Amino acid sequence: MLLTAAQSFREQTLSQPHLNDILNFAETVIHRKSGKHLNDLQRVVLYESLLATKKTYEQIANEHGYSENYIQQVVATKLWKLLTEGIGEKVTKANVRSVLERNLSQSSPQHLSKNREFQPPHQPVKSEESTPQKKRLLILYPDGETVVTLVQTLESALSNYELSLKSWQNLFEKAQDSQQKATINDYDYCLLLLEGTCPVDQSIVDQSMIEVIQWAITCKGNPQKPPLIVIRISAFPLFPLTPMNEQFKHHSLQIPQLLWSSSSDTAKLLKDISRHLEMNPELTQNLSGFCPWMEAELSEGSVALNSRFYVERHPDELRCYQEITKPGAMVSLKAPKQMGKTSLLNRILAYAASRNYQTVLIDFQKADAEILSDSNKLLRWLCANICRQFEFEVKLDDYWDSDLGSKMSCSLFFQEYLLKQVQTPLVLALEEVNEVFENLSSARTLLTLLRSWHEESKFSCIWQKLRLVLVQSTEVYVPLNINQSPFYGGLVIDLRPFNVQQVQQLAKAYELTLSVTECDRLMALLGGHPYLVRLTLEHIARKKSSLQELIQSADTDTSIYIEHLHRLLGQLQQHSELQRAFAQVLSSSESVMLEPSQKFKLKSMGLVRLHNNEVSVSCQLYQRYFKERLH
Repeated sequence: MLLTAAQSFREQTLSQPHLNDILNFAETVIHRKSGKHLNDLQRVVLYESLLATKKTYEQIANEHGYSENYIQQVVATKLWKLLTEGIGEKVTKANVRSVLERNLSQSSPQHLSKNREFQPPHQPVKSEESTPQKKRLLILYPDGETVVTLVQTLESALSNYELSLKSWQNLFEKAQDSQQKATINDYDYCLLLLEGTCPVDQSIVDQSMIEVIQWAITCKGNPQKPPLIVIRISAFPLFPLTPMNEQFKHHSLQIPQLLWSSSSDTAKLLKDISRHLEMNPELTQNLSGFCPWMEAELSEGSVALNSRFYVERHPDELRCYQEITKPGAMVSLKAPKQMGKTSLLNRILAYAASRNYQTVLIDFQKADAEILSDSNKLLRWLCANICRQFEFEVKLDDYWDSDLGSKMSCSLFFQEYLLKQVQTPLVLALEEVNEVFENLSSARTLLTLLRSWHEESKFSCIWQKLRLVLVQSTEVYVPLNINQSPFYGGLVIDLRPFNVQQVQQLAKAYELTLSVTECDRLMALLGGHPYLVRLTLEHIARKKSSLQELIQSADTDTSIYIEHLHRLLGQLQQHSELQRAFAQVLSSSESVMLEPSQKFKLKSMGLVRLHNNEVSVSCQLYQRYFKERLH
């Protein structure tokens, strides 16, 4: 399209020598003032603005595949600014011809470039010295006010690339599939800017974006460079969040995703972009041989945000995202250890951050025993920890009053200091809350206080800023009145084991194909336990063992599951009544009735499943291992 404009430009300027003088004069004054030459798009805008039949910004944008917003607010704004600075008086689209003609008539001949004609669109200015060919970079941006400043900044910062800026909606609406792919394949790299506040349960990755991502995946047959970088603006959530082909999703999760919410993020964003674009090919030449199961320590700990091995916890994950946007929200994640609580928590916090919320994570495993055993020290530790993370001044003594007590002092500190310091919602995530349960007094103090804050948010605006996410490993139980515990208020999520579809999805991420029979055997052995399923698939993918071998050795002391089993055995041996109750379940071929407290605690450990008022063992692994060891 720019080439067509160049031909039209050449034909008309040759018949209008005076117009050509004006264009040369404009180029000269800009270069002498700023040392810069006009780019192709600025030449198009200037040329169209000098003609007697001026085209509107909308017409220019439509003809050249840009958004009107970008042409007017980025290209034209910069052009008029350069001319204003070069000439020394205000220049606009309305007066540009008259201003340039008047200043040209008053200028001396030396103000014109010697032996140099105005360069038409898409005809780059030739340098006397040969320079290395620049890499071509395509920036695809959405229409909208928010992105204008960012696009302008990127255009300036990435001047060492041959840039092309396109509205991705406009680009894909106007092009057929073959043209579209050819257009994208002209470039070495692409920055895809995404902006929006779409709910995560709606289709936010439309066909045009999928085409760009597919281009990045194929990368013209070259796996050695990261051709696409996604920049998520403000509230645009992590993608992909919509149903799509699993292989496509598997690859798209490896695309770098950077976050930009405001100008304060710009410096870091530019540094991250530079890091990705300038990746040394020698460091990435072995990527083509990368196998997904080679990710380090895959089965241990939480799953990284962009990991292909993360399995969405449908429908609980979506419910958490929706809940955290509500004023005064409280979300409680409950499950035995190694069920995926931290992985889900990290995604809730990432989603909150994408909506420009403030987030802070408190891990009670980092608190000393001395602090956990003293409720006053515990609440002061909580407040101080939050202040340190936000780099706020720690003013505990200004709000702590022994006459009012630690709970009231802590509430005043939040209400009158912390929550007034933040302008957006504050998501406070408390991980491993169960660490406090060893001391009943501290547990009751903390949990009843959290519950009271949630209740206050129903009628107090300041407390509506606070959103709580509590994570509890259910092996430890604290007796609390149902109206006092936060684990019975707000949204309570009991994370469930994987179902068959989720196990198959994870197997595909490891590039494994399980038959229906194999999947059934794996589900029967492990009951869909997330950590144990991951551990199993990792061993198979690394070719350390076959599924048959793992099943046969599952209950032995050389089993890959032995650490998990030893931990549960140790917990049972500390509680003789639970040991006897579980032995009763193991010895029965049918579900059995237990006392409510025993039933609740065994379920909290993940050892049994409920069937109305009766229980049965969770999986064959527990049946085989514990039956031989509990008497």
